[in-house]
Amino acid sequence: NTTLCGGAQDFVYSTDAFSLVYVSPTNPLGYTAESTAAYGTVQAIRETIHKGTIPTRTWGNHTGPLPMTVNFHMSSLDEVRKRMSWDTARSAAGVQAVAGTSCSDMVHAIPQLARFLNES
Repeated sequence: NTTLCGGAQDFVYSTDAFSLVYVSPTNPLGYTAESTAAYGTVQAIRETIHKGTIPTRTWGNHTGPLPMTVNFHMSSLDEVRKRMSWDTARSAAGVQAVAGTSCSDMVHAIPQLARFLNES
């Protein structure tokens, strides 16, 4: 408990290839929870933490819980981290790779993406 809850908690960190640690405050601009509550990313993360809050939706022939996240298995946490540095072209290619397609409308191929776009 002390490891997670003791000491400073208001920072994020990253390491580089030399294992040098870079640190930054988690909220340097002072955003409030109220001002960000409607952001799609905030909703998606909140649903991931609290699974029971994922609403039921009908999409095509599927009716059931429809999260705002695209779940897929990667080989490492580094694969998740890499996505933060992708530009829009690489991100679009990455979404298409998840759907197993290319050069097509992802909104119809990935229901979670449609919900994210419609509700955020």
